[in-house]
Formats: sequence, C-alpha cells, structure tokens
Amino acid sequence: MHLSDDQIIEPNALELRHLEHCDVCLQRQQHLRGIRQSLATSFDQDALPEPIWQNIKQAIEQPQQSASTEQQPNNKVTNGWRNLALALAASLVLVVMVPQVMDSTPQQDPVELTLTQLIEQNQLLQSQLQLAVEEKSLSDVQLQMLYFKLDEIDRSLQFLYSQQGAKDEKTALWEKRKQLINKTLSSKKENKVGKI
Repeated sequence: MHLSDDQIIEPNALELRHLEHCDVCLQRQQHLRGIRQSLATSFDQDALPEPIWQNIKQAIEQPQQSASTEQQPNNKVTNGWRNLALALAASLVLVVMVPQVMDSTPQQDPVELTLTQLIEQNQLLQSQLQLAVEEKSLSDVQLQMLYFKLDEIDRSLQFLYSQQGAKDEKTALWEKRKQLINKTLSSKKENKVGKI
C-alpha cells in the first residue's frame, strides 16, 4: 500500500520507514518536492511590493465576506419560495388524488365473488348438516359416505390453496362440496317423508 500525497510531503516516523523501502513512493516524493520548489521560486511573495500584496489579499477576502452576508437574506427568501412551491405541489397532489381514491370502490373479480358466495353457502349447509346429525335423521352409512367424500374434496381444496391454485378449480370444488351436502340433506327429507 502506498502513501498519499499529504503523507509523502510531511511524513511521520512510520511513513519515513515506508519511504526507505518503497521506490514508487520515494519517486513521488521527489517529484512533489520538485514541483513545490519550482512553484516557490517562480512565485515568490517578496517579489511583489507589499501594498500590492495587501491589495490582492483584500480583494480575495472582500468578495467572500460580502457573499456570506448577502446569502443569508437571499437564503431566507429562496427557502420561502422553495417551501411555498413544495406546499403547492403537495396541495395539487391531494386535489388530484383524493377524489380518485374516494370514488374508487374496490372492484371484486366475478370469480372471486362467486368463490366467496360458495364458501358462505357451504358454511351454512355445514351448520344444517350438523343439526341433521344431532337429530339423527341421517343413517350412519350416509354420514360415513358423506364424510369420506367431503374429506377428499377438503384435501383437494387445501392443496389448491397451499399451491395458490386457480380460482376456477377452487370454485369447482366448492360447488361440488355444496352439491354433495345438499344431496345428502335432501335425502334426509326424503327419508323423513318415507318414515311417516
């Protein structure tokens, strides 16, 4: 690793040891010293008369002082306009965006809506089925067949949901589940009629 220009120009003890062993840094040091010496000889402060040198220093310092005093009031004015422009832009965004957000009602996908309705219908039918089981109006064979088929459909639904399957496939399975429970519940009514 080589030294920086500042380290080469004014080296400390560690950097001096590095310079003793590194030819690249040593050459750069000699080159930088040569540049400094040529600048010192070509631009000697004493070559200029004292009043001229003072005038140059004042000319350099004066614009810096006046610039710093002038910037303070201008910065306040500039910041005021900048803040005003920012506030105006934010207001325009609100005027344009708020009506769009307020007017936009979430549009639900028709397949998603059908799927939601089928799930709700299945839940209702499931509660009706539970009542029928409690009333013991279904035979054990009917219940076992129904539970077996429902278990099969439920597993397929779980797989589709876990794999983020197509909504159409989910809808078809929920519809199949609904029809199966409906069929079983309607057979319960027929059994009651037959028993009377």
